[in-house]
Amino acid sequence: MFQEVKASLRQLYLEDKRPWLVGFSGGKDSTMLASLIFDVALSIPAEQRKKPISVLCTDTRVEIPAIAEMIEGTLDRMRKCSQQHDLNIDANLLKPLIEESFWVNIIGRGYPPPNRTFRWCTQRMKIDPVNALVQQRVGHWGEAILHLGSRRAESSTRAQTMAARERRNGLRRHPDLPRVWVSNPIEFLTPEAVWADRNPTPETIAPSTSFTPAPVTVSAQSKSTPALPVVATAASAAGRARWLIATRPAKDCSPAATSAWKN
Repeated sequence: MFQEVKASLRQLYLEDKRPWLVGFSGGKDSTMLASLIFDVALSIPAEQRKKPISVLCTDTRVEIPAIAEMIEGTLDRMRKCSQQHDLNIDANLLKPLIEESFWVNIIGRGYPPPNRTFRWCTQRMKIDPVNALVQQRVGHWGEAILHLGSRRAESSTRAQTMAARERRNGLRRHPDLPRVWVSNPIEFLTPEAVWADRNPTPETIAPSTSFTPAPVTVSAQSKSTPALPVVATAASAAGRARWLIATRPAKDCSPAATSAWKN
């Protein structure tokens, strides 16, 4: 399945001249998508790597320091990888306007905390900063393709929504940005496939993964076992539950077992 996704992306890279935008949150789906994008860019002959690619990530300014540092570290690794291999990829960390920030709305305007029926934070703190940059880039480019890490298997509602969208050559128009076309390269991947990519085994390791997400290591200790490293990562959408990925014990986290992620 991964090879099919890469082959489709590679064909799109070579046959469609429109620049790419890549949504990145630091969660497992968008991290895998970013890795696939880098793999594809690396597979293109150096003389043909002309397509501008912009990775877009929003700092909601309410993340815990460990998560903020992890995301910033990963974006920095993307920049270094792009510079080293001349991939023409830039990584952007966006922030909401002060007047649209979390605490201005909570304390200054009296908004309630975001909830299922009033998710005011997503639009103001994540979508609007991205849209502003996209409109700026598209004004220069003309049109662009936005790759997102959405998957049908995330929920039945997501599956129905994605199935109902009208497409043209695998792409659909962005509902708010008329000159932007949306691509969902990992739409049909299962949760098992995503977790296998995040925790590679000899059977799932790809030979040419391009950059290493920056994990945050803390101690996990109990009365009966010695301290073991735990890798912390998170989907950074405000109001969503944070999650930790507990890795195998340190003895299993050898370079060989994680060679699918390299600088």
